[in-house]
Amino acid sequence: EYEPVYDELQHDLSFPRGQRPYLLTLRSEIPNPLLPELRPVGDDDDEDLASEEDADSDEDDEDDDGSTEDSEESDDQGSEEEEDRDQHAPEPIEIEFEGIEERVVALPVAAGRYGQVAGLKNDALMFTVFPVPNQQVGFQPDTKNDGTANEEDTERGDLVKFDLRKLKESTLISESVEEFVMSLDGHSVCVSESDPEGNCYLRVLPAGERPKEEDDDDNPIDPYNPGRDSGCIDLDRVQVAVDPPGEWGQLVRDVWRHIRDYVWPGFLSNPQVGAWEDVYTRYAGLLVRVSERSEVQDILNEMCAELRCSHLYACPPDTPGRATDAQPGALGADVVWGAHPDGIEGYVIKSIIKGDVWCAARGGPLAKPGLQLQENDVIVALNRQRLTSQTPLDMLLLNTGGTELMLTVYSASANTGKKSSKAVNSATKLMQQVTLDRSHSGNSGRASLPEKPQKGAHKEREKKGRRKLEQVDSAQGRTGKGSSAKSNMKQPEHQAKQGRTSGNSKGANAQRTGLGIGGHPAAEEVTKWTSEGTYWGPGMVNVRIKALKSDMDARYRDWVAGQRAHVHRVSEGTVGYLHVPDMERLGFSEFHRHWAAERAHRALVVDLRGNSGGQISELLLPRLAQRTAGY
Repeated sequence: EYEPVYDELQHDLSFPRGQRPYLLTLRSEIPNPLLPELRPVGDDDDEDLASEEDADSDEDDEDDDGSTEDSEESDDQGSEEEEDRDQHAPEPIEIEFEGIEERVVALPVAAGRYGQVAGLKNDALMFTVFPVPNQQVGFQPDTKNDGTANEEDTERGDLVKFDLRKLKESTLISESVEEFVMSLDGHSVCVSESDPEGNCYLRVLPAGERPKEEDDDDNPIDPYNPGRDSGCIDLDRVQVAVDPPGEWGQLVRDVWRHIRDYVWPGFLSNPQVGAWEDVYTRYAGLLVRVSERSEVQDILNEMCAELRCSHLYACPPDTPGRATDAQPGALGADVVWGAHPDGIEGYVIKSIIKGDVWCAARGGPLAKPGLQLQENDVIVALNRQRLTSQTPLDMLLLNTGGTELMLTVYSASANTGKKSSKAVNSATKLMQQVTLDRSHSGNSGRASLPEKPQKGAHKEREKKGRRKLEQVDSAQGRTGKGSSAKSNMKQPEHQAKQGRTSGNSKGANAQRTGLGIGGHPAAEEVTKWTSEGTYWGPGMVNVRIKALKSDMDARYRDWVAGQRAHVHRVSEGTVGYLHVPDMERLGFSEFHRHWAAERAHRALVVDLRGNSGGQISELLLPRLAQRTAGY
């Protein structure tokens, strides 16, 4: 069907739903099957259906009874079965091809994206219908915008039944069907389904019937729990004997044969290639040296490369336990082990990746609103575990992609200007206390926190700390306890700036606390333990983030922004910039992301570096050929 839909971003139309089931009457005298049959009052259609079903079951019973005769009457039985088969044989189908294109009848269903269709008994149809895909684009297509796993590689739709007598559409299974196969007798259907987590299932159900939701005892039925009630097949019971060397040899032979039969002969006749039979002999001889599937893939790739032909691939299978499953989570920042100018050791943030800050999958976790982190802040702990040179950040980030983490960060901006020197000294003492202490912990290479103080012990330490601070003040020429004289110690430059520009620091801290990030106790409270058993200090903040599985998309976004800013700067705003990473969905998205703004410049740079190819060139060229005629 041609039912266009207006584009939401530009002046364009498309046909996202262009299919609908149709009927063909095979002969001109056959009436419209969608025209309701006239029935007298009291003639119930359901009774006719029940009688037809009973007749079918009686025929099946007769066939079953006829198969239990004694062996002495086998000859007579065979002749009787042949006669019965002739009597029950379907009538031959006559098709009148003349004018058949004018005998088309559309089913009264909405246009959409339809898949398979199959006929059922009692004038009914069954088909699959799929929604318009809403797949994400990016260098990490396995992650949705909300940061969760994306299992949309396989479309999941509905299994729908349409009754031609009642002209009624009913959904049998919703939002989980991939495909189905009918049994030969038409009584059963095997449905391939998958759940949102990507788990696949096979269910055998009565054709045209909605699966049962409750068993005979009115207990709910788990549709994916193997059993007769759910129809789900226990695939774990399926045992397959595999001979890997034999399978690998078959793979090489099938790829070689596929190329021989379908590749343009001009490539096969290239003198540089030689006889294609010799190519197979050469590469098949390497199979005796193969020990795993990845080495077979190398052989297939090299054999395909012999043709010197583009767009010729031998794609590897999807194997479980991919290397990406064990990658560390990404924070969206460049960090190095070092120390803050204030003396706090940890992982210093050198740069923070922004990306699309509104998107959980393509935005830097440390650039989210409310965190207020900046460069030169120091990450000192992850999930309350102290980071050291022996306990690196990457090790603790392993398998954390897509999960929520708590980072303890030393942020100089969290200190107020008037107590920055005390805060620095107290925080430094605290971090020196939370270090590798082999003599106390007994575990080499592991960080140990100070022992939890006994009740009232912190008060004694506070008194000692105040006496030490008074002695330091006296040594620096201050008036002693209670003096209001200023310290001669020079305030760090970045802290002085923060003190001038931060405004109401109390309000800022309160705002961060309200966000669930944490407050900042006074300097004299640094040795207190919280109820969770963690430590605090001036400038220490706890931030909650969700780690990315990969920050490639966020880094790409920042790279493009930097390239565009450079072009604008050196051209003094006269040249625009676009980068197209491929000629598929991602490239189409990136082109139109900046096209409307960049086309307003006098010239345009279209950067195709790293473009991996595709098939949308003819979709982009008309845009580039447009000329502005007016505003």
